[in-house]
Amino acid sequence: MFYEVKLSPDDSIILVEVPAFPEIHTYGDTEEAALHWARLAIEEAISPTIAMMRFRMAGASALVRRRSRSNWLRGVFSWSM
Repeated sequence: MFYEVKLSPDDSIILVEVPAFPEIHTYGDTEEAALHWARLAIEEAISPTIAMMRFRMAGASALVRRRSRSNWLRGVFSWSM
């Protein structure tokens, strides 16, 4: 995924804005440093979302395993009256 990064020179530093994330404000002494800090700030901004997605996926796969195991047990221990 790509995010637009706006670089603005200001005195002796380069300011960084990321329109997709208004909470991100960072800077660097050089363009390379500014882009480096922008990348880290974006990663930090999206990390809670990624963690939640991984948590939900892990929970869903555990639920699928649990259901498939219970279906298997029903077949093994089934009886009729």
